[in-house]
Amino acid sequence: MSPAGPLLCSAAGAALAGLAMGLVVPRLPEPPPTPPDGWAKPRYATLGTARHVALVSAAGGVAGAVVGLQPSVQWPLLLALAGPGAALVGVDALTTYLPLGLTRWCWVLAGVGLAVPGPGVVPRAALAGLATAALFWLVWRLGAGLGFGDVRLAPLVALSGAVDSWTACYLALLFGSLLGVSWGLVTTLWRRHHPHPLGNVFPYGPSLWLGLWPALLLA
Repeated sequence: MSPAGPLLCSAAGAALAGLAMGLVVPRLPEPPPTPPDGWAKPRYATLGTARHVALVSAAGGVAGAVVGLQPSVQWPLLLALAGPGAALVGVDALTTYLPLGLTRWCWVLAGVGLAVPGPGVVPRAALAGLATAALFWLVWRLGAGLGFGDVRLAPLVALSGAVDSWTACYLALLFGSLLGVSWGLVTTLWRRHHPHPLGNVFPYGPSLWLGLWPALLLA
């Protein structure tokens, strides 16, 4: 396989992630204030630092390289998650918030990219997205610890995998869930001896996002 595809998509993923983190995130409106709990969420305006931009650009570049190994018709959709999606989960990692404004941008870009592979994949992707949204909404509604931002992100991961195949969709959600559970256990054990104002709360978005890329490689 020619390296042109992975190199091109890696550069695109890194650039999109860096632009989103450096230009979009600092301009996002802040969410309504929550009751004081000893922990203050970093303001979005403070997140566009060179260090944060470099970190999410690196993540977007690695994800973009995986995108470049897929059929080229899938690139526009997957780059929406590799680029702006990397910035979105980067914000989650720093703040435990998945900002609605950036989530909407990811959905809009993914919706445009979804039209490229052709109408044959749209029903499968739509079904995967709807089923995943219903499942995660139910988990959220039952108070199992998910934030509603995760309910918005999970269908995007599912339909991105489903554009490739049902196998990629299933593996993406499986890997994301396993990563989330593993990180949750590590967080719980660590904070048992190192108390944190957030208690056992931890960002789940990065795990969901990370699960997609090995799923695409394996599927």
